[in-house]
Amino acid sequence: KTISGLFDRSLVLLISLGDLLVGGYLLGVATVDVYYRNNFCEVQFDWLVGGGCKGLGIISTVGSQVSLFSMTVLGVSRLRTLTRGITTAVPVNKRAVTMVTLLVLMLLSLSFVIAIVPLLQQFEDRFVNAIFYPNVKFLKGFHRKVDFNHPITVYYGRTRNKISRQSWRSLRRLIQYMFTQRNGELQTNALHFYGNDPVCLFKYFVAPDDPQRPYSLVVLGLNFFCFLIITASYVTINVISLRSSGSVRTGAAALAIDKRNLKLQRKICLIIGTDFACWMPFITIAFLHTTEVINATEYYGLLSIVIVPINSVINPLLYDPIITEMMNKLVARLKGLKVCAVIFLTGDKMNGEVELTTFTDGFNSDQITAETAMGRR
Repeated sequence: KTISGLFDRSLVLLISLGDLLVGGYLLGVATVDVYYRNNFCEVQFDWLVGGGCKGLGIISTVGSQVSLFSMTVLGVSRLRTLTRGITTAVPVNKRAVTMVTLLVLMLLSLSFVIAIVPLLQQFEDRFVNAIFYPNVKFLKGFHRKVDFNHPITVYYGRTRNKISRQSWRSLRRLIQYMFTQRNGELQTNALHFYGNDPVCLFKYFVAPDDPQRPYSLVVLGLNFFCFLIITASYVTINVISLRSSGSVRTGAAALAIDKRNLKLQRKICLIIGTDFACWMPFITIAFLHTTEVINATEYYGLLSIVIVPINSVINPLLYDPIITEMMNKLVARLKGLKVCAVIFLTGDKMNGEVELTTFTDGFNSDQITAETAMGRR
């Protein structure tokens, strides 16, 4: 075992964990949809403020962020290994294990913090948009701060601060004093950060007056920055590989490196393409929504089912060696079937000799580094 191999396997394991969490989120959304399909309107308010929606939001956010951060670090690591030109495998030692463990814990912690901060009680004025009174018949639905402006003004007269500037804690206390205390305190539930839509997704689409707008835009900016790093890393890897192979003009080594570069280019296109397809729609639509060009709230359901899973579906084909081997075998079988079909339809064996190459050949940092060093010589 080498340090490079340990590093790569640990990050691939993290990517797999993130994809598993996103898969669990999608399964949870599908289960809730089937269970409440005929009476969701009756339980909608309870669902949006409940723990189930919070849990799905945390799972989806942690999964997406862990996967994205791991792909970013993995791309930088492979580029660093390639540019340093290390051709000898360094065996694993305790220091390397400690560093990898700390890195894994850091990425997991950062992802969890991003997911859990909007739900902390001390930050509710930043992330809660409305509250819900489940046991008060004439206070049905969600109520924003501006909705309390008239009743509080009528009951108390003038208030020291504008209602919009009052904390949720102060508003709850003011509303509480308007009712008799005979039956105890009023029960209130907050419309939390993930309850902005029944699919319980991270609130990427924020309006200019949303209190959580800065936080959402910062997270989107961080994700966009990660996408740029991934793109730059793999494009640089491709350029270095092509330059190094150019110095090997003839022989079996040159043919092997050319074949390797072709597969590498295809894999890089898939890595960048899937990241682009996953995050750029969110970033673009979020920008248009926050600038009030469009109202993207209605697109949450579609994006959560179609866009969010893209990376989670494609990543195993790009990073997992076991699935890569299975896909290569499948492609080989499909190749044989295609040849047989062409021969059967045309009767021409030569026309059936097609060559299929897969996008899923392994990406080994040590091997690419060795080939690059060979080209430099």
